[in-house]
Amino acid sequence: MFLKKLLPADGNFFEQLNQHAGHMLDAAKALSLLIEHYPNTQLRQQYTQAVIDAEHRADEVTHALAEQDRRQYRR
Repeated sequence: MFLKKLLPADGNFFEQLNQHAGHMLDAAKALSLLIEHYPNTQLRQQYTQAVIDAEHRADEVTHALAEQDRRQYRR
């Protein structure tokens, strides 16, 4: 199958894609709470950090996927 040749060989692609989506959903929820509670300085800091942390976790997944792509398609 043609599509199978495009997917990473380790079979972990969709699991990682789901992890990435989950992290971005966490970031979106934290952003919503940040906006809702913006006047409260303590909560603003808490939710800002939550957004940053979720985005960093998503970045780690993105970097892992890019590395898999590099290893598989640029031999």
